[in-house]
Amino acid sequence: MLLTQRNFSLPLVVRMQNDMERLFGDLFAPMSVGNTCSEQLCTPLNIREDDTNYYIDVEIPGVNPDDLNITVTARVLTIEGEKKEETRETGGQYVHSERHFSSFRRTVRLPASVDTEQINAEHSQGVLSIRFGKVAQAVPKRIQVTSAD
Repeated sequence: MLLTQRNFSLPLVVRMQNDMERLFGDLFAPMSVGNTCSEQLCTPLNIREDDTNYYIDVEIPGVNPDDLNITVTARVLTIEGEKKEETRETGGQYVHSERHFSSFRRTVRLPASVDTEQINAEHSQGVLSIRFGKVAQAVPKRIQVTSAD
């Protein structure tokens, strides 16, 4: 029987990344990001902003939206979920399998400029998109300069 196995030290890499984010997170970015994942399931995310909103996009392929739990407490966004194993009766046994099923948890410390009353979350094609509005005073206001002549 032919069995293959992928072997890489993702837990060590994730621990190192978490340590670096804790050490330098506040120096370089207004938001700090935490990650709790297993070797099997990590959820990469992107954070961007414009004048009126913050946007967080999280890759969660194979995760059912009903298996997600998103909360905001004391300016900390927590995204938890689980990719559940499908139960199929196919007969026989696997000779190779790379699909993983596990839970994950991501946390993002939000800046004071986030309006936690203006949150929208959507799930489409394996990507969770969360939009946060900014509080009014955080939105830049353009000042028109007129000539005194």
